[in-house]
Amino acid sequence: MPGELKNHSKLGIKGVLKLFIRIISSITLFIASFLVLWLHEEEAIESIQRIDAGRKLITSISASTVDPSNNGALVHISGAAISNEVLKDELFGINEQALRLKRIVEMYQWEKTKVRYNTYYNQIWSETLIDSDKFGIYDKLEYKNPTTMPYQSHIFSASKVNVGAFMLDKNLIDQMDEFSEYPVSQRTYDLIDDKLKQSLKINDTEYFIGNVLNPQIGDLRIKYGIIRPLVSVSVIGKQNNNIIEAFHTKNGEIALIVGQNEDAEMMFSTAENTYMYSSTMWLWRMLAMVMLWIGCGTTLHPSLKKITDAGVVDIVSMIVALIASFIIIALFWLPHRSLFTATLLILSGCCTFAGLHIIKQNEIGVAFTEFIRGLMKILLYGVFVYLILYIYFS
Repeated sequence: MPGELKNHSKLGIKGVLKLFIRIISSITLFIASFLVLWLHEEEAIESIQRIDAGRKLITSISASTVDPSNNGALVHISGAAISNEVLKDELFGINEQALRLKRIVEMYQWEKTKVRYNTYYNQIWSETLIDSDKFGIYDKLEYKNPTTMPYQSHIFSASKVNVGAFMLDKNLIDQMDEFSEYPVSQRTYDLIDDKLKQSLKINDTEYFIGNVLNPQIGDLRIKYGIIRPLVSVSVIGKQNNNIIEAFHTKNGEIALIVGQNEDAEMMFSTAENTYMYSSTMWLWRMLAMVMLWIGCGTTLHPSLKKITDAGVVDIVSMIVALIASFIIIALFWLPHRSLFTATLLILSGCCTFAGLHIIKQNEIGVAFTEFIRGLMKILLYGVFVYLILYIYFS
């Protein structure tokens, strides 16, 4: 009998320890997911608030004359971007009248990729160095990349760019990124130093160092992009006499430029979509959802695995995580974008319907209570963490 009591005691301690670890893991994942959502949704919301402030203050003016009464105001202009400067990359014989000139240097290197449990090494052109020392103890000897690049990519920009009577500041010039191809030629090649010519050759529209027909690791190709004068642009920024520069708000700066004629509202809408719906934003949202999914699975598995199989539990956990994620993101955006909020709430409703359908199809009606209980638990955790973080960061 004493032996049996001692055995039950050990099982009880193990059970409590497992429960403790499960609770800590779940809470850690919940907090991490909410932090990811908090930081990135707040950043996007600040950008949207900047845009909303800009919409209220913007004034579209003619670029042909400077009106001193608009000094300090947020203005929108359109016209041809002009510069008389000749941009030079003397190393490779390039000299062209341009707004911006981009040198792109790529090296032929090994790249490591993993597919499930298999590792593959492919030869690719890359603008950045790939560190082969990270390939593994033995692989780094067989698949070895150079440790330096003899030449680097670089962007040359005109110091003065005018749109009508106005001059753009450096911040706006640096945002211009719609480059067209600039083919190298015999003319540019002839201007290169004789020593460099010994290894450099022309390959179609670019320079090449190495074996053109059969590239080897360490070979280089050098190509160019250019933004020529007279390109049409639209600009939003602060008028400071005859200079257009960044406009400062309490949520940051407003300085927008696009390579075509667009009205102010179109420019603001494009920027808004970039902040709200960019692939980067959705990747962060998906990361938070995955962490919630794992946290939900950790919470729900012990209760539901006695009623149904693990696959159904995983699906239910995923649905709970999606519902929680959509509702939390909707709470962030509720004061700012009602349509986006409504869309997220509709998606959470669809997920709820799907979850209930799965429960019904798998004849686990007993799990209905556990499903609702798990959902409420996740949402309560979310609201609790949301309030703590809101109080802390406010």
